[in-house]
This record gives sequence, C-alpha cells and structure tokens, in this order.
Amino acid sequence: MIVFFSGFIGKVLIEKLLYSCTELDRIYLLLRNKKGVKSEDRLAELYAAPCFQRLKAERPGVFESKVFVVSGNVMEAGLGLSQEDRALLVNRVNVIFHVAASVRFDDTLKYSTQLNLRGTVEVMELAKEMRELCSLVHVSTSYANTNRDPIEEVLYPPLADWRETLAICEKADEHTLKILTPKFLGELPNTYTFTKQLAEHVVNEYKGQLPIIIVRPSIVISSIDEPIPGWIESFNGPVGIFVACGKGTITASEKYHYVKVLLQHLLPAMLIDTLLWLFGKKPMLVKIQRRIYIANLALRYYTTQQWTFTNTNFTKLRSVIKLEDIEQFYYELESTNVVEYFKQCCLGGRRFLLKEKDEDIPKARLHCQRMMVVDRIFQIAFYTVLIWWVCSKIVKVLNLHSNIF
Repeated sequence: MIVFFSGFIGKVLIEKLLYSCTELDRIYLLLRNKKGVKSEDRLAELYAAPCFQRLKAERPGVFESKVFVVSGNVMEAGLGLSQEDRALLVNRVNVIFHVAASVRFDDTLKYSTQLNLRGTVEVMELAKEMRELCSLVHVSTSYANTNRDPIEEVLYPPLADWRETLAICEKADEHTLKILTPKFLGELPNTYTFTKQLAEHVVNEYKGQLPIIIVRPSIVISSIDEPIPGWIESFNGPVGIFVACGKGTITASEKYHYVKVLLQHLLPAMLIDTLLWLFGKKPMLVKIQRRIYIANLALRYYTTQQWTFTNTNFTKLRSVIKLEDIEQFYYELESTNVVEYFKQCCLGGRRFLLKEKDEDIPKARLHCQRMMVVDRIFQIAFYTVLIWWVCSKIVKVLNLHSNIF
C-alpha cells in the first residue's frame, strides 16, 4: 500500500489503517526530501503527533515495523521517484490512497495546478504500471462543483480542458496567469476547487483501466471519535476562526460587518500594538487580525451559501461492510450529538492547537470574561468619545448660526 498524503487526513488515515488493519504488510509514504533531515527522523516527527497516542498504547511497534518512506514529490515528473523506488512500488503495492493536495484557497493557479492536477496525472500513470493494483482511492472535495445545486454523486462536465490548462500553467509566467485566473475560475471561488474539479476528470479517463474510487469530503474540522475526540492539528479553514472567537480575538457579527471589523478588531489591535511598541515589545495583534480577516474572506463564499449534497452512495456503503468489520468501520453520522461534538471541538482546539491543559479551563473562563469586559469597556469608551465629538461639532455649528443671526 502507498499513501500520497498531506496533513490532517493523511495522518488519521495512516493511524486508522495501522490500528484497524494491523495485518497489512506495509505502508509506503511518499515524502519530499529535506536537506539534512533523515527519513527516519521525518517518520519519528510524524509519529510524535498526538493522533498516534492510541496506536502507541494499544498497538506498540506496529508503526515502526510497517511504515516506510519513499523519497519523491508529487509536483515533479514521475513523482520524483528513483528507478529503484518506482520498481519497488510497481511490484509491491496493491492499494493507493491519493490524499496529497494543496488545500489553501489563496494559492496561485500555477502552484495549485502543479500539485492538484499534475500530481494526479503522475499518480494515475504510476498506477497503470502496478501489477497487482486492487484499489485506487482519489480524494477530491465536495466543493468541486459549487456552481450547481443540488450536487449529486456524479461526474459533472469539466469547466476546462485539463490538458490545455496544465500546458498553459506550466508555460505562462505568474503575472500572465494572475490576469487569466478569473477567466479560468469562472463561477468557482478559488484555484483549489477549480483544480480539484479538473483532477476528477483526469481520474475519470482511467475508468475501466483502473479500480478507482473518488471520495468527496466536505470541510475538514475536528474528529468525532477516532483517533481522539476533538483531534485537529491546524488553524486552516473555520477552525482558526472558531478558536479566535473562543479566545476573544474576534467577535462573531453579521450586521455592519466591516464597520465592526474596523471598530472592534482593527482599532483595538492598533492601540494595543502601539502600547507594546512603547514598552519595547514586538507588535503582533494587527498582523493576527490581518490573517483572521483574510481567512474570513476565503471562507465567506462557503459560510454565506448553502448547497444540498446527495450522499446516497456514501450511506449505501454501510450495507456492504462485512459482519466482522462492523465494529471497526461502521459509521452513522446521523446519530451524532452536534452540541456535544462542538464541545469536543472546543476542548480539542485548546489541547492540540493552543497547547493548553484541561486543568487550566477555570483560568480560561476568567480570561474569556475579562476579554468580554475589556471589549465592553472599549465600546463604551469609543462611543462616548464619538458622541462627545459629534455633540461638540453640533454645538459649534449652532453657536456659529446664532452669532450670524
């Protein structure tokens, strides 16, 4: 088995495979070379992630004995594999998970095309050579066709010719591509969804030649139960905004959004940064607010719209799970208690992102209360000054008027 992986999904996939399919022979991970860093060290760094705690406790030694690194890069021709490694994979691999992708919404078209599109082409070509391939799982996204509603589990017509798009992006310079990007995207919001939509059509061209499955996960947030309740490892997407709201760095608002961003977020951040500068400290809050604002803009397309997704095939999979596999692989998201789930998300954000301990929750609550008080005081002070300024202007105008007459 080989996993072309990145980030959160790749780690939880590896953990689940090793935990629930311990009898598998081995897993090859395609990892890029890093100067001065041995593959063994990279594996150790990967295994140090909290999501492997369960595996360490209940399946000791499984990771070390079954996970191997293959040096390569999905953005390079031939996946950057050496002849020896390519021959190894061709002869030994029977399952492929293609999870590698750029999930940033603000990537340039050139970069996103190289990783999400060129990478998929190279994976498909490698799969064609494999002698005992049983399954190829290509991970796409639910939002690859947001120009439609409802969105069904079918392959929709391509928004562009993937070969022409790839050729243009590989030859044109960044400035030209920046101008062309809106024309390419059309009704789609960003380069991520556009290139993922085209990548599905790359995969579809191998239909009948390879045993392919396309999976379309939605926005990825904290885990429900496995490997750890509330597990998350990055601030990407809505998680960053969720954590910022909890810390009091950002307040949720709908009406007068941009006015509130200026008055309640930017101006206080500038004030505190000024005080930090005066006391010889490094200003940081304006930078943080800028990152939050950019993340908010990137997510706005998704948080202000609604789609209906058909998941018939997804739910039908439950009926074909073997009796002996039900305990490990059965899923029933309909019964999830949403309130309890988001409580776990809050706790997971504290533990895994902010590195805060559960015993410090009382202190965190006090901090939250203080932030609310500070926010209220600032609002009262600001609006008091604003009202005073307006009233003083009105008084001046009235005095001037009375003097004239």
